Amino acid sequence: RPYPTIWSDVPTMRQAKAMLRDIFGKADVFDTPKPVELIERILRLAGNKNALVLDFFAGSGTTGHAVLRLNAEDGGQRRFVLV
Repeated sequence: RPYPTIWSDVPTMRQAKAMLRDIFGKADVFDTPKPVELIERILRLAGNKNALVLDFFAGSGTTGHAVLRLNAEDGGQRRFVLV
């Protein structure tokens, strides 16, 4: 059973896995994908629309996905580096 969180409105890792399954057509491509909505929320807290975001442990690319979605939503110029 997942540990409860104060951010209960954000999708879970299980839902992130389902999204990746839809994209790649197979299960368990990545072990612990994070929901794009979670990373978007964290980036919104930072509040800088011109941020350079570093994800040194990029796996499924969720951080890049979140940056692109936020830029499309609010016209930001965020950039990202995924390693």
